[in-house]
Amino acid sequence: KKAFSQPDHYVDRRRQISQTDHLLLLECLAISLSQPSLQRSLTERHGAALVRDIQRYLDGNLEQSPGLDDIAEAFHVSRRHLTRLFAQHTGESVLAYVQRIRMERVKNLLQHTLMSVLEIANSVGYESPSHLALVFRRVLGCSPDEFRRNANR
Repeated sequence: KKAFSQPDHYVDRRRQISQTDHLLLLECLAISLSQPSLQRSLTERHGAALVRDIQRYLDGNLEQSPGLDDIAEAFHVSRRHLTRLFAQHTGESVLAYVQRIRMERVKNLLQHTLMSVLEIANSVGYESPSHLALVFRRVLGCSPDEFRRNANR
């Protein structure tokens, strides 16, 4: 700063400005490289927010049964990025999350409504009541009807 403020006829100003620009660039790079945790935390926060948005989307669209490609397209990310990011932030795959949410909703509807298994299957995105019953038995070890009977005891 002092060198610029004092007139000196023997100093090449263009060369001095060029060297100063170079030094400023190097200083900015050194600062940005010394704080990678700031970049990472911003990326992680963005990823976590995106995953929360995806979870809300899935929770509200279970009956449409969106596929991975549909979800990726809705959030303008690749299918690969979607699956990796979702697993990183939730510890489960998108499909495992959808199945878990569906089973929670099915259990709730079986316990608290008089809806038929067909109506419940349609409301949570299963193609048929037999498919729902198959998944339900695999996950919970009993049929939806058995679960309803035991829950209402």
